[in-house]
Amino acid sequence: MAKIKGAAIREMVRWYARTYGIDTLTRAAKTLPPEVAGQLDLQDDALGIIASTWYDARVVHAMLDSIVEPYPAGDRHALIRTAAREGVRTSMGGVYKFVIGQIVTPGFYARNIQRLWRMLHDGGSREIVVVKEGLAVSRTWDWPGHHPLLCETAIETMCAIFELTGKKDVVARRTQCVSHGATECVAEVRWHS
Repeated sequence: MAKIKGAAIREMVRWYARTYGIDTLTRAAKTLPPEVAGQLDLQDDALGIIASTWYDARVVHAMLDSIVEPYPAGDRHALIRTAAREGVRTSMGGVYKFVIGQIVTPGFYARNIQRLWRMLHDGGSREIVVVKEGLAVSRTWDWPGHHPLLCETAIETMCAIFELTGKKDVVARRTQCVSHGATECVAEVRWHS
C-alpha cells in the first residue's frame, strides 16, 4: 500500500484541534476503524502523527474522511482550503516564510514539484506547468495513494505556497479527478501578482 509522510498532514490536524477543539478531533477519531485508530494517539492534538514518519495511505484517508464527515459537502472544501493554508503557514513560519517569499516563485516551485512530492509521497508523479503569469496547470498521475480529499489537500497546499510567494487571490479548480484508482488529476490554478 502507498505511504504518506506525516509532514503532509500533521500541521493541518493540529490546526483542526486548535480551531474546533481536541474533543471534536477525538470524537472524529473515535469513528475510525479499530485497525486505524490503533495506530493513532486519540488524545494528542495531532493524533500522534509524527512529521518524519511514513504512514499507510489508508490511515491518512480514514483520518480525512472522519474529520470532514460531520460537515455538509459545501463546507468541506472551505475546511480543507483553510486547513491547508494554516498547515503551510505553521510549517513555514519565521525564517522559512521569509526565504520562500524572497526566492521561490511559481516557476521555481513547478520545476521542483516532483522532488518535493517524493518527500511526502512514495508514489505517483506530479507536475506543474506555469502556462503564463497568473495561470498554472497541476497534474498528478499514477498515484497509488490517491484519495479525493488528499488530492484536494495537495492542490490547496500548492495554492498556499503560491500565496507565500506573494501571489494574491490564488484559487484552484479541479478539472479532472478520478476517485479511487485515479489515473490522472488535473487542476487549474489562477492568481494575481
